[in-house]
Amino acid sequence: MRMESKARQRLELFVENAQAVKRGFPWQNVLKRLAALLCAAEDKAVDLSAIRECHALIQKRAGLFSSLWV
Repeated sequence: MRMESKARQRLELFVENAQAVKRGFPWQNVLKRLAALLCAAEDKAVDLSAIRECHALIQKRAGLFSSLWV
């Protein structure tokens, strides 16, 4: 029963994270579910400010025609 409870808790966290990332990053489709899933797998809520910082750093370092420029 404990394993079921942990899986359910992680699933609920994934849903909450997905909704938060969706609100914070409406145009980045791939980022939404990936960020939510990775954070839920670590039993953490998403940190939108940290994701924004990382995204800005990637954009800064990526070339203009890079697929990372989203």
